[in-house]
Amino acid sequence: MRRNSIFKNGTLFLLLFVLIMVALPTLAQEQSRESMAVDATAAQWSYQFAWEGFFDYKTDTIDNGQVRGGRKGFLQFRWVAPIPKSEKMPITLLPRLTLRLVQNSEEKFGFGSSDIFVLGIMNQWASGRWGFGPQINFPAKDGFGNTEWGYGLAAAVTERALDDKLFLALLL
Repeated sequence: MRRNSIFKNGTLFLLLFVLIMVALPTLAQEQSRESMAVDATAAQWSYQFAWEGFFDYKTDTIDNGQVRGGRKGFLQFRWVAPIPKSEKMPITLLPRLTLRLVQNSEEKFGFGSSDIFVLGIMNQWASGRWGFGPQINFPAKDGFGNTEWGYGLAAAVTERALDDKLFLALLL
């Protein structure tokens, strides 16, 4: 007889996450601006420019001894422009656009790995919120990522604790 482990299917993780989400609001206080800056569900305008480099990609070898090709890095622009809940808008909407200029292993640059999603905040409490909405992944230029359109749903649950020193998030 085979026994299913609660660790194997993630049930324990889910139960602990729900317990934390229920217990931590009792320790809550208003969210700081610093915490909002890293919270993808925070209702504040934000712009972000970033460079992420993969400088040691040439040392990544496949089992057969060949060097794995791929991205060398990317320049990213992210813009969040919230539409707050009002008499005309029943929920807060958080549209987020992410554009990436990718550098491939051949030192060339091209558009890739970019997306837009609109998160609708369904419920929020003193220390967190949850919401979901549509997501669209843009096709990349050939040689710089997936060249197909992608459509789906994005969802998030967030919780802050310990005077904004701990930020928990589950993003799908």
